[in-house]
Amino acid sequence: MIYGTWAYCHKLCYERVYRDFGHKATAIGLICTCCVLDALIIAIWVLIVSCGPGHQPGVAPHLLVDSADLENTTVAPNCYQSDPHGYPVWCSNCQSLKVGRTKHSSHQGHCVPRFDHYCVWLGAVIGFKNYRLFVQFVFYFAVLLMIVWITISVYIRDIRQYHARLNANLIVLLIISGIGWLMTSGLFVSYIYYMSQNLTSIEVIDLKKRKRTPELSMQRFYCYYNSDDHYRYVVKLDNDFKGSVYKKHWLKNIKEYMGSNPMLWFIPLPQYWHESPLANGERDVNTIVSPYQEEVGPHTIAYIKKRIESGEYIHKFKEPGRDKTHL
Repeated sequence: MIYGTWAYCHKLCYERVYRDFGHKATAIGLICTCCVLDALIIAIWVLIVSCGPGHQPGVAPHLLVDSADLENTTVAPNCYQSDPHGYPVWCSNCQSLKVGRTKHSSHQGHCVPRFDHYCVWLGAVIGFKNYRLFVQFVFYFAVLLMIVWITISVYIRDIRQYHARLNANLIVLLIISGIGWLMTSGLFVSYIYYMSQNLTSIEVIDLKKRKRTPELSMQRFYCYYNSDDHYRYVVKLDNDFKGSVYKKHWLKNIKEYMGSNPMLWFIPLPQYWHESPLANGERDVNTIVSPYQEEVGPHTIAYIKKRIESGEYIHKFKEPGRDKTHL
């Protein structure tokens, strides 16, 4: 970035646009734009690293068997990812349940809600809390590279007429900015699509694996509480189930990642939430993990109900924890 800023501002904007061509206002405007975007990108990177991806609070096991200790358990949500027996996913490192799309990060040393990926370029884990900042980082970097590439392309003919040879730094910058623009803009468009479908990068990779080698893909089970007969059913999501488990309307999907206020989607501000202290003995999972709770999409619920109605479920069982909490 330092080299690119020097080559663009000094070699192009000052030496050619300002001094040779006399376009002083244009040169000053381009230099200011470049410097502002540089500062903005660096500031967003600092926020991504400092804010972190988020930290899921510890969640005690669900009360699913009669012998469980009522005080050291939680009430299971209506639908959650489980093993074939209906037990939720457990993190042995954090000694906690993994709620929603939580993954344990070795880089962070704890469970990260809505874990997306580890970015080696930024040196940071991207998750629930800094996802919007990451999207903004990619967007503004793409804008910067686009401006650099277009500016050099516009002035390259005039420079060749004024000078016999084009400065080598501008040639290098033209190539780097062009390739970088294609990469960052493509990445930005990809993440817009991922958000509209309510998919994380890990889920996209998993979906591609399922298409190529469905026999080698990991099995997915969800435990659903059926209010009609008050039983819990464990249902396997076969490969005919397409898309994200959490998919909703495309606009609602994007708001889950970028925030409910579209005016803030392009303003690089970290997302902060007021986290009230939990009451003693709080057992509701959504309250415990707030604001990191995930809501299963309606098409997933419809798929599960259809499998239950047709008898295509692994097994069913009564949930004593739900009965005890409603006495």
